[in-house]
Amino acid sequence: MDTIISPPSFPHSLDPTDLPPGSVNDDQLAGFVSDIVRAADMQKAVDIVAMRVTKCTLLMNFIVVVSRTSLPQNQAIANSVMKDVKEKFDGKGCLGRGVPEGTADSGWILLDYGEVMVHVMTAKS
Repeated sequence: MDTIISPPSFPHSLDPTDLPPGSVNDDQLAGFVSDIVRAADMQKAVDIVAMRVTKCTLLMNFIVVVSRTSLPQNQAIANSVMKDVKEKFDGKGCLGRGVPEGTADSGWILLDYGEVMVHVMTAKS
């Protein structure tokens, strides 16, 4: 299917009344998420997606998903994100400490910053 003829309707899509009020840029975590995305981008991450999931779960506010084609590249991305977050935000407003779960060898690394979860994975994962 190359095109969408009509957009899906509720209940098979997001109910517009469930969206958090205001712009994503107004969210108090927008700067934090932007720095994570920038750090990943500097390591040439691809398919970068940052989603605000505030109304979908109580566990987090944002999910950031990035990928790259090789395991060493994924480790470099995760290291870059951890380094930048530590330098700019260490101990400031983050519930999680970004301790990595998973390894580059597994094809998936999770960095848990409490309100923001970062997934670094190979396209295959």
